[in-house]
Amino acid sequence: MSDPNQTNPPNKIEITSEDLLAPSVETRIEQLRAAAAPQTVRAVGAPGPGTVGGSRPWYRLGVVSLGLAGLLGGIVGSLLAELVAQPNSDNPWYGSSPKVGSVVFITLFAIGLGAILVGWAGIEARSGAKTFRDIAKAAPFLLGGAIVGGWLAEVIYMPMAENVYRDAWESSSSDEELRSAVLNGLHFPRGLAWAIFGGFLGLAVGASRRSMRPAINGLVGGLVGGFIGGFIFDFVGEVTDNGTVMRLIGVSITGLLIGVAIGLVEEATKQHWLEIVSGGMAGKQFILFQSKTTVGAAPSCGVTLIKDPGLAPEHLLLSSTGASLEATAVTPTHPMQINGVSVMSARLGDGDLITIGSTILRYRSKSDAMPTVAPSMK
Repeated sequence: MSDPNQTNPPNKIEITSEDLLAPSVETRIEQLRAAAAPQTVRAVGAPGPGTVGGSRPWYRLGVVSLGLAGLLGGIVGSLLAELVAQPNSDNPWYGSSPKVGSVVFITLFAIGLGAILVGWAGIEARSGAKTFRDIAKAAPFLLGGAIVGGWLAEVIYMPMAENVYRDAWESSSSDEELRSAVLNGLHFPRGLAWAIFGGFLGLAVGASRRSMRPAINGLVGGLVGGFIGGFIFDFVGEVTDNGTVMRLIGVSITGLLIGVAIGLVEEATKQHWLEIVSGGMAGKQFILFQSKTTVGAAPSCGVTLIKDPGLAPEHLLLSSTGASLEATAVTPTHPMQINGVSVMSARLGDGDLITIGSTILRYRSKSDAMPTVAPSMK
């Protein structure tokens, strides 16, 4: 309390008993208590540069991410096909058969596109070891799917294309009418052929994960994306008369559409997935397809997280049985936290936060039957 008879020094704050009894003081005290209390609910997904709706960066959204993978894979595959298949050469290494040339071109394109789609998780994680490991594991699937899909697509396309040319020749009275009739008539046959190719490629990409669900997702997405890409392929020819440029643009767009279609199917059918809340890959989503998924720093993990020195090579094991998912720390020296509680094993519920090392993951589930319980100690 201050002495009313004493002159206040400069810059001295005077607080009276009336000030202490003011209603605003109690409100401020409660605010300070709340701020100092332990944080049991962590704010997640704060807005930042490049985010969508204050959550994930737009380029890490599942559909966008796979679309980018498809576009990059389409460019890589088309360049590989142009360089090796030599479609503009009068004397290519495989002989003079147009049918063989088409199969070679499609196969090479599929290998390039499939390799990027398979290795995309490693590319996003900036792990060369994981990228090459995943591609090597998938190589037999990609090669088989590319050859079978390319051959079958060509077998179905060639008779249909011949009928289109014959009908156009018989019904056209000028070169312009002939060209228009051929282009319009080839949309569906080309779309069907690329759908077959895309379906086999998507099936091979999904099957390389050794799980039925991604194989089906890849098949459906490849069929849809391939058909749309093939159907609009000839429209690119109206933009440029250069055959090489037309093929590069057309097949790159087809790769983009296949990636987007697979991403849409995966988003629609996913049941269990992880979202990285904090860490070097914040915003990235991992869909859990297998019954058992390892999480850690090793390239062999189903979910590889790098640049976190607190992670073991295999840190966490996720085991699913129907609507249930259980998380288990692989070694006692590298435990985990579920919603801030240190445990070795726990049944997970939708929205639970998993902390391993300095990385925070959020578990998500579409299952209404998924229980939300406190972690069980083991």
